[in-house]
Amino acid sequence: MCRDRVLDKLTSHGHPSINMSHGVVLRNMDVEGTPLSIVTKRAGLSRQAVAKVAGQLEALGYLTASRDPTDRRAKILKLSSKGMGLFADSIEAYGEFEDELARNIGRRRLEQFRTTLQMISQENRRDR
Repeated sequence: MCRDRVLDKLTSHGHPSINMSHGVVLRNMDVEGTPLSIVTKRAGLSRQAVAKVAGQLEALGYLTASRDPTDRRAKILKLSSKGMGLFADSIEAYGEFEDELARNIGRRRLEQFRTTLQMISQENRRDR
């Protein structure tokens, strides 16, 4: 439900090739650029999986991958201007979905749900 609405919204904003696996990589990047190894750790995925998705995003023009000047073996992933547009459109799409959800279940319940999800996420990170 949420996924489909967000992806539909992104498609209508000119991002028809974006899928959920792309989102896993993008949401684990910092705006100023992030080493591939950090994205891998944050996402909880293999280096190969993140590198594959990053390659797709680079081919679509959403990010650039360059060598780390301090470690030539490492790659730095950075959002392109198109990627920054996608980032802004994603925030808007998720915001609209949250507003609709808040209208349906109430803002208080939505906040409780968000708090519960954050607790689960923190627990899962500790288990890794």
